[in-house]
Parts: sequence; C-alpha cells; structure tokens
Amino acid sequence: MDGPHPHATRLAPRSAPWQGWHGVEAFAPVSAARATLSLGAVLGASLIAPQVYARLTALGALHPAATGGFRPADAALVLGARVWEDGRPSLFLRQRVEAGVALYERGVVARLVMTGAGHNREGLDETEAMVRTALEPRRACRRYRP
Repeated sequence: MDGPHPHATRLAPRSAPWQGWHGVEAFAPVSAARATLSLGAVLGASLIAPQVYARLTALGALHPAATGGFRPADAALVLGARVWEDGRPSLFLRQRVEAGVALYERGVVARLVMTGAGHNREGLDETEAMVRTALEPRRACRRYRP
C-alpha cells in the first residue's frame, strides 16, 4: 500500500494559538478560568471545613452563661480583646468578662483566668481593664445590655 493508511488522520495545526492539534486544547482562556474557579472552590472548602466540623461537633454543647447547662470546673479562661484609649473595655471584652463573672458567681468555676496583652499597641493593659471590669458592681456591667 502506497500512501497513508485510510483511517489515519493527519495532524494539522489550528489557527488559534491556544489550540493544539486536532481539537486538543493545550491552553485556553476558558480552561484557565475553570482551573481558577476550581482552585478557589477547593481553597474555600478547605477554609470552611474546620468551622463546619467545629459547629457540628459542638451542636447542643454550647450554652449561654446564664443557663444551667455547665459542669463545674476549676477555672474559666477569659480571653482579652480591645481596650479603648481612655481605658474602657470594648463591648466585646466587657461581654467576655461578664460571662466569666456570671459563671464565677453561680459557682460553676472556682476562679477566672484572664489573659490579654500586658501592653497593647496603644500602651494599654488588657488584663488590668478586665480585672477592673470584673470588680465593678454588677449594675455597671449591665449598662451595655438593652
């Protein structure tokens, strides 16, 4: 038999630079966009997965400090947060301290361990503000609540 096999196809280049031989696309803008979206979806799922796992495993185990669903413990850890320039604790910090104090007053914990920056970037002491807030009369701690 002379010449090419009747079923053989001849490889010919395509006119567009991103197209390969016989319709096989080596790189195309559409496939690059799909790859970017796929990578974004995988990255997003990997960032969300731990949060979903934590919420599902803690389902039914989270209680407001005012409820009775706590087992007694040796201590409660109260994490620090923002302190305003005038030394007042932020609302977020005040709420954390109030939750710890509520557990202490109800006898659920024997002590409060308060942690925070000794001197934050403004030179303020978070733990000192937390202790001051915890020792305020209870009516003063409720001023942010509706």
